Amino acid sequence: LAVARGLLPMFTALQVWAKGVYKMVPVLLILVAAMSMRLVCEHAGTPNYLAELISDVHTMWVPLASFLVSALVAFMTGSSWATMGIMLPIVVPLAAVDMGPQGVWLLASAAAVLDGAIFGDHCSPISDTTVMSSAAAGCPHDEHVVTQLPYAVTVMVAAAGFGYVGVSLGWWGALTALALASVSLWLFLMLMGRPSVVQQTR
Repeated sequence: LAVARGLLPMFTALQVWAKGVYKMVPVLLILVAAMSMRLVCEHAGTPNYLAELISDVHTMWVPLASFLVSALVAFMTGSSWATMGIMLPIVVPLAAVDMGPQGVWLLASAAAVLDGAIFGDHCSPISDTTVMSSAAAGCPHDEHVVTQLPYAVTVMVAAAGFGYVGVSLGWWGALTALALASVSLWLFLMLMGRPSVVQQTR
């Protein structure tokens, strides 16, 4: 298209294409390695083993346990959808045995699987979305993974503490938990946040 529209001469277009292919080689190698590790974990039955650990937990703690185990499974497999497919059929019937007051434990358990799966997939170094995000941004893959972890873990702690612990124990309702988590994250940002490089150079 660039050559046809006269934006680039043929030789320059081929040079740019070759540079693009060269930059994609490490990305493809990481994706192949990630898919290999994912298959090893799945064939070894690791996700199912971790999911079955929840069966011995009291129903009140199933939301928090589901959240943590789903995050771990997604982190190891690099797939949020696969984690949801593994965890939901185990967690929902388990939580349905004793749904808690107004079904809070059941709803929180189902939500915890979704939240944990997305968190784990977001942080996983073998997730295809993580690999492609770092490649698209031109950022080294390991640096991209390391720099996004503090943000994700901070939100995870707030969600687990105010949501899956506070709500499950009946300390407060869901809306109160959302408000408390929002305020705590804002306070954390005000206390621990630092100006970005762009702001410092202005």
